[in-house]
Amino acid sequence: NASYTLSRLYGNYSGLASSDEAGRTSPNVNRNFDLPFIGFSGSGRPDDGRLPTDRPHVAKLYGAYTLDFNEQLGFGAGNSTEFSFFTEARSGTPVTTRFNFYGINTTTLTERGDLGRTEAFTQTDFGLRHKYRFGTNERFTMVFDLDVINLFNESNELSRFETYNAAAVLGENIGLSSDEATAIVSFQRQPTSSAILTYLNRAATAPGGGGGGADARFNLPNSFQAGRQVRLGFRLLF
Repeated sequence: NASYTLSRLYGNYSGLASSDEAGRTSPNVNRNFDLPFIGFSGSGRPDDGRLPTDRPHVAKLYGAYTLDFNEQLGFGAGNSTEFSFFTEARSGTPVTTRFNFYGINTTTLTERGDLGRTEAFTQTDFGLRHKYRFGTNERFTMVFDLDVINLFNESNELSRFETYNAAAVLGENIGLSSDEATAIVSFQRQPTSSAILTYLNRAATAPGGGGGGADARFNLPNSFQAGRQVRLGFRLLF
């Protein structure tokens, strides 16, 4: 069984569980409606673009084979073993430069996906089921299970650290009003991305630091595919 999906996930609202905010999985609990400026970028435009879970290409392949001992080998009546595998390959997800504006570190600096994508995700799983049927009319079945998740122990990156700066940028730092409410309204209407970068880089080299400049973790992978897992199981069917 094989399948291929071509898709496009575009906009500025990532759904009930917000993938724009790490760990924000509760439905309808995100900052978009509380802080409307999040829907705009430092380029002074709505931050429409490829959303964080956009994966244009997804391919899946599944196969299984059942070996009946008695029919195919001539011995071991009641015994059969199923071998199966599942493998998939998916495009990486968009990576966006974000910055900390008044303590909100999910604000888009220029446009979504400006840092490209994470590497492609691939994984292969393997399964083995051995069944032994016994009793009157083989009414009982013992099943021994073996599952190997991530058979080849791959470690693809799943996400990167997207926030450019650790310390918050305020309105007066980038030529906007010192009043937060006024600065936020202005942010939604005028380009500030170059002013933001200028301020951050200047603060980074200023005497005493100042908390500006790029975070040392910026654009580095910060989560990876889980390693190989082996699961054993036993079932009695009657």
